[in-house]
Formats: sequence, C-alpha cells, structure tokens
Amino acid sequence: MTRITAIIFDTDFTAMIKVLKVKNGKVAYKDKEWYVDRTKPMTLQSAFGSNRPLYLLKWNTVIPMDFDVTNKTTTLVNPETGENLLLTEKNLKIIDNPEWVHDKKLPPPEALKMTADMRFLKQMKLGKEKQGFDIGSALPYIIAVGVAGLGMLFFLQSGGFAWLQKVLGFG
Repeated sequence: MTRITAIIFDTDFTAMIKVLKVKNGKVAYKDKEWYVDRTKPMTLQSAFGSNRPLYLLKWNTVIPMDFDVTNKTTTLVNPETGENLLLTEKNLKIIDNPEWVHDKKLPPPEALKMTADMRFLKQMKLGKEKQGFDIGSALPYIIAVGVAGLGMLFFLQSGGFAWLQKVLGFG
C-alpha cells in the first residue's frame, strides 16, 4: 500500500490535509472513497527530502482534480550588453475536467464507499455459506468442558462439598 497526501475539500472553500493509504487504486477517508489511479499526482516534498504523491479530492466527486504544467518562454534583450536573456515561466493550470464538477454519471464518494462495503459483506456471506461445521475446531473446547465437569464431580463426591461448607463457615 502506498501512502499519499490528500487535500480533501469539505466545501468549495474549506479543506483539510490528510495522509492516507491507497488500496486497489482507491483512497478511503471516513465514509467517502475516491479513485486516485486515474489522475497523475503532484509531488509533495517534505522538509527531510522525501517525496509523496499529492492529490486534491473534492467532497462530491470520486475523481481527483487534474493539473497540467504549461511553460512560457520569453526572450528579453539586455540593452546595455545586447545579450539575450531567456525567461521561463511555469504555470499550473487546472484541466477542465467535467468529473471535478460533480458528474451525474458518477456516484458521489459516499455511495462508492457504501457499495464497496456491501460487496465486502456479500463476499463474507458467501464465504460463510461454503463453510460447514467443523468438529475438529470445536473438539478442544468439548474436551475442556468434559474434563472440568469430571473434576467437579470427583471433588463433590470426595467430600468437597462438606469441606467447602466448613471453609465458608456454614458447617
């Protein structure tokens, strides 16, 4: 499982930063789930030099926001020396993804999480139906209860009950 950093937008103007784990191309947080394998992440570099993928996730779509970097190069001439100077400007542009604005064809993140949970529960039910009662797994418990019962029977037959009354002060 890969760990990612996600900026999760609760509304259009509030967000939180979370470190999440990717499992089967999806990220889950609370009752929501997003597909992160469809978009190219940005790279978040920590103070210690490690890199981690960064995704922007929105509350009403299952697809993260996608970006494109555009380079713009301009040539300037230094009037004193006549030397050409190249200026490169990099801009981060949001790709107009109709899925980022809630697409009616895609389910919201809550529905994606619920259907994944239902599929998991269905698989658990199918697994239980295939299994029958296994006497081998219950045998140690049956033997332990039998030995404890026999021990209690011998204790009571050998005067253990009278001894117990004497200890408790009833006899």
